[in-house]
Amino acid sequence: MLHRRLDLKITPPRVFGVARGVALFVWDQSHALGTERGQVRIGGEPLPAPVARAVLPTRWNLDRSVLAARWPLATEDRRIEIANADGEVLGAAELPMAAEIEDFAIEPLVAGLSPEGRLRLARFLLDTCRVSFGIGSDAGYAAAMGALVTTLSTSPGPLHARLRLPGGALLCATGLPAAAGRILSALAIGDRRVVELPVKPETDAGRARQGRMPLHLVMPRLPGASLRLALIAEGGLLIRQLSGDAAVSPDMPTWLAGKPAEAERAVAVRYLQDRRAAGDAAAGALAAEIGLFAPAPAIAVTDPALPVGAEIDLAIDDTSGHAFLAGWIRDPLGLVERIDAGVAAVVHTMPRPDLADRLRLRAGADIRSLQGFVMRLGASAQLAELALQLRSGTRLRLRPEMRALGPSAARDAVLGALPADFAADHVLADTVLPAAQALNAAHLARRAAPEVIDLGPRLAAPVASIVVPLYRNLDFLPFQIAAFALDGGLGDAELVYVLDSPEQRAEAEIALRHLAANYARPIRLVVQSGNFGYAAANNAGAAVARGEVLALLNSDVVPKRPGWLAALSEPLGRAGIGATGARLLFDDGSLQHAGLYFAADDRGAWRNRHFFKGLPRDFAPAAEARLVPALTGACLVMRRAAYERLGGFDEGYLVGDYEDSDLCLRLAAEGLGCWYEPRATLLHLERQSVPLHGAHARGLASECNRLLHAARWQAAMEAAMRRFAAGSAPAGTIAAEAAPEQASRARRKGRK
Repeated sequence: MLHRRLDLKITPPRVFGVARGVALFVWDQSHALGTERGQVRIGGEPLPAPVARAVLPTRWNLDRSVLAARWPLATEDRRIEIANADGEVLGAAELPMAAEIEDFAIEPLVAGLSPEGRLRLARFLLDTCRVSFGIGSDAGYAAAMGALVTTLSTSPGPLHARLRLPGGALLCATGLPAAAGRILSALAIGDRRVVELPVKPETDAGRARQGRMPLHLVMPRLPGASLRLALIAEGGLLIRQLSGDAAVSPDMPTWLAGKPAEAERAVAVRYLQDRRAAGDAAAGALAAEIGLFAPAPAIAVTDPALPVGAEIDLAIDDTSGHAFLAGWIRDPLGLVERIDAGVAAVVHTMPRPDLADRLRLRAGADIRSLQGFVMRLGASAQLAELALQLRSGTRLRLRPEMRALGPSAARDAVLGALPADFAADHVLADTVLPAAQALNAAHLARRAAPEVIDLGPRLAAPVASIVVPLYRNLDFLPFQIAAFALDGGLGDAELVYVLDSPEQRAEAEIALRHLAANYARPIRLVVQSGNFGYAAANNAGAAVARGEVLALLNSDVVPKRPGWLAALSEPLGRAGIGATGARLLFDDGSLQHAGLYFAADDRGAWRNRHFFKGLPRDFAPAAEARLVPALTGACLVMRRAAYERLGGFDEGYLVGDYEDSDLCLRLAAEGLGCWYEPRATLLHLERQSVPLHGAHARGLASECNRLLHAARWQAAMEAAMRRFAAGSAPAGTIAAEAAPEQASRARRKGRK
């Protein structure tokens, strides 16, 4: 093939096909041209994008230019020019005809290249061209790259398969010379495809021996008989060959029994977590199992004699591809510059002087230096590698201890990660709340159909259904059912008890069977498959209720006198009334509830408030039936059809709180109001079961629910209170609520 030579500064270009529609232009040129910042033009015009070019040093007094572009070219002008930044032509030659394009050949490309030139060529072809032109799945390109690595590495090192992973991938290991340096790119080269490895390989410098160190990686499944690994490192190109890939792949228990190295384990978990994020639930489960059967050892700095200390107390995968971490830092000398999570993370710190006793700091220690932290990572907790970055550049590694927790226990652990007093709203919103919501959803997804047990006589067509959730505390059952039995107005009402602590099934059934027989009352016992919270318990009871009227009642609410349900049902027949609520009293006779309203506290956080809480039961405004902004779920009556239409209580609230006002605000959005009816008076021995639920007792569940509630309803709450202040309630009623501490003192004194 003859080309007309136009300038001695470049040799006549050769053109090779490297993939369908992509050609390589190759020519040698003087060193001076290689250093010029100019452009390549064909027919006087710059080449249309994409274009990729590399200048490779040779052992001769020349550089080799390799340029990749789309082929065939749109222009018929075959003059190729190299111009400088000012447009001056520094070298030119004539391109071959389109029919003269050569099949890919590696020898002309590598002939005479220096070792650095060979490495640049490999990186240019394997990385730059593959990405720029999207040709990784082109069979011709894969064959060309196979020829490239075969030429550059005639004796590839071995690549050992360690474990077969989901998706047909292989966990592999090989050795690297310590002089190889940092790995810049890692590619799997098959017969018909070239792809990047699915996760970043991990070297294990701690196990380096005789100038070599292990490298752990995941090789993807590729079609064809040959599979090679190309590692482009700072120190050169390394090729590894995998053959007979299934021969040495043990099963997971065998692999775990071999106590895999931390780096190997981390690569496997990272691959499995990525597949889980892509929808492979089995891969996510396998990653969790690795964390349980072969956990990485925890790393902490807890010696109080050291000038700095830190520990990760809690590390939870929240089932959404993120992790929640909580811990502490002790830094009396101000040595710590920052916490480095190594991956995308939201980190918050807060003063934690309460940790002084737990850390057994000596008297006089600077407790102001104690900081708590919570964070949300965009990765599995198993991959969490935190470090305290000191101002000197020193890094103190931290790694959490992995704990085997189900979604419910993990949610409760997140909600107990720090005291409510130290949890600002933005901290909760960024870290605690999303983790707790994800875990709560995972817990609810495990729910099985409840068991329904009918006790006592069965009503053919009950007019009303009284739904009562039970959790742990069964002490009030005899008193509540006795009060129901003495109320002649409840003869056509069925009792539905929902047991949210199924471990008490036998105890609850025996007690209710005895009470049903004693009082000849129809009782349905609904046994949940687990503890799924207040909203879910009420919804489960409503789902089996048969009455037209639904009365939701807490297990610690006992009627003072008969006729309460009739008094609460009657307003439901009026236009515009969607729900009714009773006057509720503490056991000392003071007011607990006369309707709910909404108000912002001194920090601007909108909360539910009770009218007249702690004031005498006969306080005149509390004796007036009226519309109120909302009602408590402790005693809430509405038509079952309306409850079902709204979908019942929102189960997205955590454990229990604010789902009652949420339901009332959904009624208001339909134009239906809440009616407070003081003719119905009941005792409410408030929150008797709450201390039995660890997550709620610790306080963060309620604060998280407040955030959820405000995010959804703040504008509606503000509007409701403007309407209410404008005439929907007696003047001054909101201000008449007793302060919580006053109400508490009054109850302790036994004021009636």
